[in-house]
Amino acid sequence: MGIRKVVPMHELPTVIPQFHREVFGWLGQHGVSPAGAPFIRYHTINMPSALDVEIGVPVASAVSTDGRVAESTLPAGQYAVLLYTGPYDGLMQANKALLDWAKARGLALDRQDSPNGDAFGARLRVVPDRPRRRARSREMGNRGGHSPGRPPSVPLARALRLRPPWRTC
Repeated sequence: MGIRKVVPMHELPTVIPQFHREVFGWLGQHGVSPAGAPFIRYHTINMPSALDVEIGVPVASAVSTDGRVAESTLPAGQYAVLLYTGPYDGLMQANKALLDWAKARGLALDRQDSPNGDAFGARLRVVPDRPRRRARSREMGNRGGHSPGRPPSVPLARALRLRPPWRTC
């Protein structure tokens, strides 16, 4: 369950916690329990302009929605995943390391050029809540290109459950 919006890069530090609070509030009002850590999904990235993001929380099964908070799906497939533990300002360098790793291995990620920037089938960042630690763990993933014989999409909660539990440090 999440909220999708196009926002300028400089607004993300405000929008992310605001939307997470709103989604958690919606889940509480509707008696739905989270099935994992909050996430930020990047649909389109245009750093100088704006990012099309979905900010939400996975749930165990499909839920009817009624407005701003909406159900979403995460495409099935293999993901390149990096567990980063460190300060927020190191995320871009960590993401670059993940992209360089994939490129060095000849792995094609699910990315296309679009008029609005770099569009992704699935680019995801998961932020486990670790309030007692200074450094927070963040798991980032990019889906590889669609493989024949694999379903094109699955509910976000199911896709997240197909992977091992989120690792935290």
